[in-house]
Amino acid sequence: MIRRAARELALKILFQIDVGKIPLEEALATSLPEKEHSKVKAFATQLVAGTVQALEKIDRVIGQYAIDW
Repeated sequence: MIRRAARELALKILFQIDVGKIPLEEALATSLPEKEHSKVKAFATQLVAGTVQALEKIDRVIGQYAIDW
């Protein structure tokens, strides 16, 4: 349950970063609920940071397969 909740939270944060053009730090600061379990926050933060760090590679791979998307 913790990992699922963290993945859902990470997806919401990544959406804010991508669509809302919100900086990583701001998105994390405003999207991590205080009442959320600390393990959920930690894993979500790790997922978001890893995704943002690998974004160029991810976009390149998706671009190879998502022709005319």
